[in-house]
Amino acid sequence: AGEAASCPRRHSAKCSKSWYSMQEEVCSWQLSLPRAVQREVISCALGIPPRQKDPSNLNILVVNRKDAHSRFIQNHREMMTALRKANPSATFREFVAADMSLEDQIRAFAWADFVIAPHGAALGQVSYMNPGGAVLEIGYPKTTMPLIFMGTASSVGQRYFLSIAKSGSHGTGLVANIQDVVSVARKAVQHLQAPGE
Repeated sequence: AGEAASCPRRHSAKCSKSWYSMQEEVCSWQLSLPRAVQREVISCALGIPPRQKDPSNLNILVVNRKDAHSRFIQNHREMMTALRKANPSATFREFVAADMSLEDQIRAFAWADFVIAPHGAALGQVSYMNPGGAVLEIGYPKTTMPLIFMGTASSVGQRYFLSIAKSGSHGTGLVANIQDVVSVARKAVQHLQAPGE
């Protein structure tokens, strides 16, 4: 799914197009997508005003893939408890895509200053966040970095952070490293509260 891109292989004898993993070659096609323009057009069409961030009361959206067959956080409840304890002044909202219309999904991401999510398609919607936010992806142990959503976040002015789950894979549930998620989230919140530092 999100791990592959259709790009010509530049370093092979065959010059054909094929699907292959991002491990073999990272294509820059993502950065050319006009996501900022897309965000402006969609926000205008839906009547979503630009949101002014309040550093003393951040809006944190946490994606819950409980409706998915893979990459759901097995210890999600414990992770939420730890995140709320570490960020008592933040407003938290859980995001379950199956429970929402596409418009409501876009509005949820536009509301968020900070998104925390396991690797998955919902992270593609960080393009609807206002610039200057933060994204924390919970990846799974593998030999390569999950570059797809880093590119998406960066292309629309979001600061990208990554935490690797203790266990799990693309096709299974993930056990989040809660201590690491909280630590990385703390760094993201510090960035949001003092972006120039």
